[in-house]
Amino acid sequence: MRLTRKQRNHGIGFDITPMIDVVFQLIIFFMTCSQIATVDQAPVELPRLPGAADASLRDITINIRSDGSLWLQNQPMALSDIGDRVRDAAAQRGGIDRVTVALRVDASAKSATPNAVVKALVGQGVRRGLIAVEAAKPAGG
Repeated sequence: MRLTRKQRNHGIGFDITPMIDVVFQLIIFFMTCSQIATVDQAPVELPRLPGAADASLRDITINIRSDGSLWLQNQPMALSDIGDRVRDAAAQRGGIDRVTVALRVDASAKSATPNAVVKALVGQGVRRGLIAVEAAKPAGG
């Protein structure tokens, strides 16, 4: 008389290896994208305005810090370098009329530097520009 039964393996299983592969691929993708998105943003305190929109469609981002220094992709730059950068972007985009420049100006910066940058951009023929601001929190929120 046998008291134990043999357990049968029916061969049905759930393989989660493909799901783990997909999850790792997504993690790598989002980590890479988040690093690319922050590469051109120097630490500046932006003015707060209601209704601010994301400046995601830009070719060049120029950061102006509170001391008036200009930064492009975490590298300091001179006002005289703007022309070269704009010409490079125009060559890549197929014309100066397709180049969009975003200015990120520290809220405590003097207005002389942003004015000089805008004059230099207009002098190069740039007609599309954005000024980045930080979205203010709604009242009561």
